[in-house]
Amino acid sequence: MLSDEKVHLHHIDGNHKNGKPKNLLAIHESCHDYIHMSKSAS
Repeated sequence: MLSDEKVHLHHIDGNHKNGKPKNLLAIHESCHDYIHMSKSAS
């Protein structure tokens, strides 16, 4: 993690219209990128 890294909201179920708190995860930008790269590789 970089100290100046932004925080992103990740939608756990992949549905960007689902803004329920249980579906949102605040994560660092690099972690968010990693999650999405991992999903596209599988």
